[in-house]
Parts: sequence; structure tokens; C-alpha cells
Amino acid sequence: MSESFYRRHFGSARLEAYLTAGHGDAALAGALYHWNSRLAAALWVDLGHVEVALRNALDDRMQQRHERRERPGHWLDDPTRELGKTRLPGGRHAQPYLDIHRARETVQRRRKPVTPDQIISETELGLWHQLVSRRQMFLWPDLAAAFPGAPDRRQDTIGDLVTSLRELRNRIGHHHQLLDLPAERRHAELITLARYLDPQLERWVLDRTEVPSVLASRPGAEAC
Repeated sequence: MSESFYRRHFGSARLEAYLTAGHGDAALAGALYHWNSRLAAALWVDLGHVEVALRNALDDRMQQRHERRERPGHWLDDPTRELGKTRLPGGRHAQPYLDIHRARETVQRRRKPVTPDQIISETELGLWHQLVSRRQMFLWPDLAAAFPGAPDRRQDTIGDLVTSLRELRNRIGHHHQLLDLPAERRHAELITLARYLDPQLERWVLDRTEVPSVLASRPGAEAC
């Protein structure tokens, strides 16, 4: 395909990064563009596995914490408002409860049963990132047990990995180019988080991942 084809369909500004990486060769730029999509897809699969496992582990710990304190309902209800329910002036929700509220609204809009499982299925990674962040350190003593494979119980051991995972997820979700991404390192961080959740999960993801093979197939790499 010609350079004009790529500029018309993918945008001139977007194409520049691929032309630079391809040393001005339009054909190589097009191959890199397609390879970038393959890498994004492979990373997305592994991200999905780990993200789902993360939210299930944290949900379990949050509910155990809720029940130990003999609170009514489910932790997603935030009956004590410690997560930000109607915390702001005018009864507005603060984070992280705002993300729970939005997920609940999505369930209602789709006319599904408003159950904890349905709400959790509509949550974004941002909620779980916030729960393990320094801003919610009061939760960490309970949430640390969600990561039995971690080398210690430090909040930043987990928080930094989840931050990296979220940044990678957003980059892929917005179709950004990954040419300058330290993809091997980011994938290793993802696998590390899987191990901290459960070494068996790490093995399961590694047995199925396509990321290493995609990385090894980068067009033009043989010329480097």
C-alpha cells in the first residue's frame, strides 16, 4: 500500500511514528502498524486475565473485611461511607465509591439484576487501583492478604504494579502506538502481579501468552 493510503486511513500524525521507526519506508511503516495491533491484542488478553483475577481477589478480601465488622449488606453498598458514598457537598459521591455508583448505574441501564456480581462486572480497573493506592491505606492491612505470593506486605509492592498495569491498559485502550514501549518489561510486571495473586495463575498465563512470539516477530528487527 502507498503512504497516502496509510495517511488517509490511519492519520498523518499517527503514521509519523511508524515512518520514523521504518526509516521512511511506507511498506515497513504499514507492517509495523499491523504488528503494533498484534502486540496490543496479545497484551490485552493477558491484561484481561490478570485484571479479572485482581478484582475477584480484592472483592473477596473486601467482603471478608465487611463481614468481620458486622456491617449490613455488601461492601459495595458502603454503609459507613468510608469509600466516599455521599461524602461531598450536596450528597455527591467521592472516589472510590463514585466508580461503584457508575457501575451500578450501568447495570440498571442495561436492565440486568443489580447484584454484587453484576456491579463488579461493570467496574473499571480504576476502582481496584484506588483500593490498593496510598490514598486508601486504611484498607491495606486487609487487602494485603489478597497477594499471598508477594515477597512482602508493603503497599507499594502491589500499588506500583497495578499502576503500571492501568497505564498499559489505558495506552492500549486508546490505540496508542507501542513502538517505544518497554513491552517486555511491562509484560514481566503483569506476570509478576499474576504470581503475587497466585503462582498457579502466573503459570496459566505464561502457558497461553502470545506476547513473546509477537515481540520476536517485530518487522525490521532483523535489520537492527
